[in-house]
Amino acid sequence: MDEEKLKKELEKWERKIALDPENAMAYFQRGNVLDDLGRKEEALESYDKALEIKPDNDAAWNNKGVSLSNSGRKEEALECYIKAIKINANNGKAKQNRRALIGSDQFWDSLSEDSQPNLCESDEDFDTLTSKEKLKGCSEKDLQYIRNLWVEQYRLLHLLSADLEQVGHYTSSTVFETLLQEQEETKGKGNPLLLCSLAAANDPTEGTVFQSLLGEDCMPSQKIRSNLAVLQTSFSSTIDSLNQFRLYGKHNGEEGTGLCLVFNRSFFASPGETSMIAVKKDHEPSSLEEVATCRKLPLYWVLYYDRDSGHVYYTPACTEYRLNKELKMTKTPMKQADRKKVQDIGKSLKRIRDNFKNISKEYQQTALEMLIYLRHLVKDAAFKDEKELRILSLHPYNDSSLRVLPKKNCLAVDYLPVIDDEEEYLEKVIAGPKLRDFANLVDVAKFRLHRLGGKREVEFCQSRAPLS
Repeated sequence: MDEEKLKKELEKWERKIALDPENAMAYFQRGNVLDDLGRKEEALESYDKALEIKPDNDAAWNNKGVSLSNSGRKEEALECYIKAIKINANNGKAKQNRRALIGSDQFWDSLSEDSQPNLCESDEDFDTLTSKEKLKGCSEKDLQYIRNLWVEQYRLLHLLSADLEQVGHYTSSTVFETLLQEQEETKGKGNPLLLCSLAAANDPTEGTVFQSLLGEDCMPSQKIRSNLAVLQTSFSSTIDSLNQFRLYGKHNGEEGTGLCLVFNRSFFASPGETSMIAVKKDHEPSSLEEVATCRKLPLYWVLYYDRDSGHVYYTPACTEYRLNKELKMTKTPMKQADRKKVQDIGKSLKRIRDNFKNISKEYQQTALEMLIYLRHLVKDAAFKDEKELRILSLHPYNDSSLRVLPKKNCLAVDYLPVIDDEEEYLEKVIAGPKLRDFANLVDVAKFRLHRLGGKREVEFCQSRAPLS
């Protein structure tokens, strides 16, 4: 709406207010128009008047939050979204705005280093992972440490969020062929990439390395009694990598026969576009917007921990950034922005370690289950050359979208196909240096991409990595 139309709209609502000074809806609508006109302070005053008359107007709380957020008042905006959700648990806009706020650089930049914003209240993910039954009898002191851990999990996930233009996914030519085949139940649409159980990962230490980082002396048990299945797919920042071709996507056990599928940025959600841990909810999404945003998942860097030295490695792109056993920076030449991020990661990990140790033994198990995402984003330093990134999704075992892959004997759930609703995610296909019949693979792949509706010219090439 142009400025002239907005001014006429403003006049309309002001006339209604003049006729009825207790018309809460008129103040709410006037606030919306004032906000569109860029008159933020006046808009806030109008929302406040609407809420003074009708305090249970969740839409007004939400819109006030948006206005506060746009004015740089991030924590106040968070409280408004929380109030909106408390009034109406099905307010999808408030939930999405809350997630987007917490996922933004501006939110975390606005906080002081030790700030502990209210991220637990009205958070469905927190309620899922820390039920009232699990926290029964928990002291206020322990509850505060648990809340602090929740904030730090959010903070650390924000710091580990990846925003790369392209990433590689190493797989076999057989899997690639399956991805390009039309689904039987929905002709014209390719098979989706799968998220699979981390329980089936090749790394036997999967999910336990983070416990060592916290300190094994304070572990109540090595067993995690979670009621959620953790599913994942891995990516790498090292595209066309000799090391990756040797490890992954082998055909008949022969190294160098796999494929590197290069996906673009739009294959993933931006930080804050989805629930932090993407727990599958029992209820249906409340809006089309929520349906669209909950399908994609954010991409995170994996941290690597060396149990012997206590060092932590953060490996974006091709540079190794290391924290020592005190979780402080070692002297490494890097850009100031990168140095600050690594320092912030170290500080957040230290706060997590300190808070965890302060929790009573009987509630450490609950705290450990609550940190479920971080448990699967910390791996042994022996794997650091892989420079891995992950998307993760948590699902109750009774989730109807879960299924068992018979050959692998693991749980799986669908992610996105390479072409979906006219979005094309595949940029390039790099074949391993020992893959035979590469020309035939290209012909068939291009034919199938066309059948799926692909309009982009996907690049195909064969790696020249010198495998002997």
